[in-house]
Amino acid sequence: MTIIQMPKFTPTAAKLWAKLSGEHKKLILSNVWCGACKTETTIINVNGKAERGCLLLNGDCIKCSGKVGRFVEDDWFV
Repeated sequence: MTIIQMPKFTPTAAKLWAKLSGEHKKLILSNVWCGACKTETTIINVNGKAERGCLLLNGDCIKCSGKVGRFVEDDWFV
């Protein structure tokens, strides 16, 4: 059984994340590349921080529990 934690964001990252629709959030979280699985996966146990208007997500692969990340460009937040 996979235990999924609620995302943890810095205050600035939380503001960016709040700008996204539920559908966009789902798309972003389910479209992450895992180097260990060598396939697209879903990121779980997400931590997020903002960098230069973009969002950097780090967490675990839902399939292998390996570390994965996702960079969300600033044009998602306009």
